[in-house]
Amino acid sequence: MVMNDLWKKSSLVAAGWYNILAGAALLLFPNALAHWAGLQEVLHPFVIQVVGLLIGCFGFGFLLAARAPLTHWPVVLAGLTSKILAPIGLAYYVSQDAVPSVLLLFSLPNDIIWLLPFGLILYEAFELDRRNREHLNYLHEADLDLSKFMHRTNNGHTLDQLSRHHPVLLVFLRHFGCTFCRETLATLARDKELIEKVGTKVVLVHMIDEKDARKEVVRFGVENIARISDPEKQLYDAFGLHRGSLKQLFGWKMWLRGADAGVLKGHWVGFEKGDGFQMPGVFLLQHGQVTKAYRHHTAADTPDYRFLATPVAQDKVSLTG
Repeated sequence: MVMNDLWKKSSLVAAGWYNILAGAALLLFPNALAHWAGLQEVLHPFVIQVVGLLIGCFGFGFLLAARAPLTHWPVVLAGLTSKILAPIGLAYYVSQDAVPSVLLLFSLPNDIIWLLPFGLILYEAFELDRRNREHLNYLHEADLDLSKFMHRTNNGHTLDQLSRHHPVLLVFLRHFGCTFCRETLATLARDKELIEKVGTKVVLVHMIDEKDARKEVVRFGVENIARISDPEKQLYDAFGLHRGSLKQLFGWKMWLRGADAGVLKGHWVGFEKGDGFQMPGVFLLQHGQVTKAYRHHTAADTPDYRFLATPVAQDKVSLTG
């Protein structure tokens, strides 16, 4: 669903002014809400006034974000988070008979009605980012000049240098907490010797600090595989690896494969260490060129690493997930 700019801006302006007015009301009349709900006056009204200040600050943030909603999506995300958590917290206290249920009506204009527009703005911002990466940052294999990349492995070598000595299986990882990233590392640990028997060396690309990455790879016994830290995702972009769509990241295949890899195979899920929306990929580099390319169709794909690692003639082969 695509919203026009006027609709997005109008939603944020309306939310901004509502928050400012609601916050001012709580600041100036801290006991008004208690009187309306039939409660005793608040013993410490300054607590309500602080809440009013916070609500008002969100309002000013929404007004500023309205100038460019998709650019200022973090403000919208913060607002959406608050408008999800506030009704949940209020519902909990109502269930405990700590406050009257009539207060739930307060959540309707304050939180509930903003969930849909804020969610749609975030969805469009996410899709715009993905499309920009596809259209602006994508380079075809034929256009890739490995000599331009100065990224070095933890051993100090560039991809161009390595590929001119032996084939390189370049494996781009998702974040280290990802079940499928952990499965990839376990698979490479198992197949590393078979891959190296055909003369190919594996190089991992990740998005976190090298010291932190070493702690992760040690757990899977692949600490001897060369690694490149790419926190700005310059290599990911250059090799045409973008942020995934909702279907690629949260489709039914993800849930089925997640249960298999996470629970049955014991890889489980860890804390997000990297971009959780980033898609992975695998490439074979030979003599400064890309000769095989596998870009995952979903984050749950299981590429044949041994096939991809087998050296080929310099005719380029492009594979899909």
